[in-house]
Amino acid sequence: MLEIHLRASDRHELEAHEDDAGHGFDCDHRGSFNSAASAHARQRSLEFLTTQLGPAA
Repeated sequence: MLEIHLRASDRHELEAHEDDAGHGFDCDHRGSFNSAASAHARQRSLEFLTTQLGPAA
């Protein structure tokens, strides 16, 4: 599905990150919760959204 959307657009860039955090690292109700990885993922997500959409109003 992602490939279809990329082909349909003029943008053919994809940025992907893979950390050694494990499945469920962002769910604080699980034993696999990883607060450092969660904070890092949140930071990267907010940076991506700011780049794509501009700063929050």
